[in-house]
Amino acid sequence: NIAVKENFDVIHVHGARANFIATMLKIRIKIPVITTVHSDYNLDFTESLYKKFVFTGINRLALRTVDYYIGVSDNFKKMLVERGFRPNKIFTVYNGMDYSKETPYISKEEFAAQYNIELSDKLTYVGIIGRFDIVKGHEVFIKGAAEALKQNENLRFLLAGEGPEEENLKELCKKLGIEDKVYFLGFIKNIYNFINFIDINTLTSLSESFPYVLLEGAKLKKPTISSEVGGISDLIEDSVCGRLFKSGDYRNFANAICELA
Repeated sequence: NIAVKENFDVIHVHGARANFIATMLKIRIKIPVITTVHSDYNLDFTESLYKKFVFTGINRLALRTVDYYIGVSDNFKKMLVERGFRPNKIFTVYNGMDYSKETPYISKEEFAAQYNIELSDKLTYVGIIGRFDIVKGHEVFIKGAAEALKQNENLRFLLAGEGPEEENLKELCKKLGIEDKVYFLGFIKNIYNFINFIDINTLTSLSESFPYVLLEGAKLKKPTISSEVGGISDLIEDSVCGRLFKSGDYRNFANAICELA
């Protein structure tokens, strides 16, 4: 009703639920629909078999009814083309940030006190930000942490976020004997408080587009290590402005941590 009353020219959506709603709208209103594809839709629902088959299936069908697509990297445009979407309907628009705006954050001392983190100039703090879903590769982060600690005991690992994999990740830390070197901090409202505290910003995703978390880390000039997925290699040139490792390769991830530390 709103789209008709206010005479919309275009509807923009993103995400599985919005894609489905747009499909229903297209039955009633005849205006173009464009969706932003910022993840591999085949990997969006991994927490249960039901969601994986039902929600992924519905989203696949919904995507086929959309008129135009924005891929958040050339890699994602290529993915859509390879899956049979028409190239002339797909456009690439990278994520961006305004670096001219000031970013407020608390001191390292305040942050450490708030989360009861051991604070020392002798320690190097390695951080990761993201929801605890399988696709975000936190298991790679934990296994890499264990490998890196074999080479350098003065490392501490911080995870910002929450999600269905949290308990599994904590159990993995215990299994690897590193639970006293790893901090699960939960959801953090001002993520720059976290970024300011850490020394190395990391991303270990199995699939990504062009994630803001790397842009946010770069804004505070944090050294970066990331899995080489999606459009990340368009942002980071390995050994020039960050370190890249093959997705899932926690040993090379660990070596990069020790090198930067």
